[in-house]
Amino acid sequence: MGLFDYRGQDGRETVQDSLALIEYAYHGLFAGERDRYLEDGYSPLSVAATGVETLFKADSQERNDIALANVTAAGWTVLTASDLGLSSNRTDAFNTFSGATPQFKNAQADVLGKYDDAGNLIEIGFVIRGTSGPIDDLLGDTTGDVLDYLEFLSANPNYTQEAFSDVLAAIRDLAVANGLTAEDILVTGHSLGGGATINLAETSHSFLNGFFVDANYVGAASHYVVEDGASVLSNGAEVFTFDLENDPIGGAIVDGVPQLLGNSNDYEFSTNNIVLFNDLYDTPVFSAGAAPINLLAWTAHLDHNYLNAFNTITRSEFYDDFDRDSLVIIADLSDQRRDNTWVEDINLFFISTGHHGDDAYVLGLSYDFCIDLR
Repeated sequence: MGLFDYRGQDGRETVQDSLALIEYAYHGLFAGERDRYLEDGYSPLSVAATGVETLFKADSQERNDIALANVTAAGWTVLTASDLGLSSNRTDAFNTFSGATPQFKNAQADVLGKYDDAGNLIEIGFVIRGTSGPIDDLLGDTTGDVLDYLEFLSANPNYTQEAFSDVLAAIRDLAVANGLTAEDILVTGHSLGGGATINLAETSHSFLNGFFVDANYVGAASHYVVEDGASVLSNGAEVFTFDLENDPIGGAIVDGVPQLLGNSNDYEFSTNNIVLFNDLYDTPVFSAGAAPINLLAWTAHLDHNYLNAFNTITRSEFYDDFDRDSLVIIADLSDQRRDNTWVEDINLFFISTGHHGDDAYVLGLSYDFCIDLR
């Protein structure tokens, strides 16, 4: 099985679409953050400047326009509440849907469509935003998102359906009206949104006559693991999640149990051995592995890391040799460290990754190469 294979086929285009939708779902919240990191690294002053700019100086319209231009260039068109036959009060000024219930009012999702040259709708994307909120209510909304994680600790979480049942029904109706099936619908999200993607997959048989069972479920940095990490769930839904090994949020909740000290298990439904070698990876920050309680480890979690890793992997001349469990080290150093840091699979001081000394692909330097680290 290839690294990004999905449903038994090459899934690179599907994952690329997923990442384009994920980037849009943050509506430019992190615009400029990657450029700042590449130039300055994770210096305290740079991190503080990012926070101050986002909280007090960011223009939400300007940043949304950047996100909109990017997703449009990727071939997607934003669908409004009117396009879905829903009331305009279901969305904000940027056509983002909020959760329909008081419990999940901070949940947010966007709906987009792909059209062919003749103007026919050929695909629908439903993307659930990760832990964050609109710039105008970033702290309040993010706090609400954090509380929403409690739903995933319950015996039978139903986050996505509860938050967006009317939107999902409208998507079903729009698809059917245009001669599409669930296989023409991409459900995706990053972080909390990735977990929500899996949650919809696991409950898809229980509403709308099981219409969404056959949808495409592709997430990134998904925090939620069900059925021992199977790719094909017991109800027939198939899930895939693009995870970085040193992202502390991947697999942070397993069957309702939080993994506060990290989760290094290999799962069938995810990429398991892709390491983001950023400025902090060979420092004490990651010496005990990636854990949600280690806030500095969250530097591997930002969505731009996934975009960069995907582009680096798919550009590699070795891509056809990769499978889902291949050990791939992505060089992602800033200008501050790029010229004086050797990128390799390091032996973390307090924890074993289980692959140190194995063959590895090291990508993202001045050239791609395969190196035997044994």
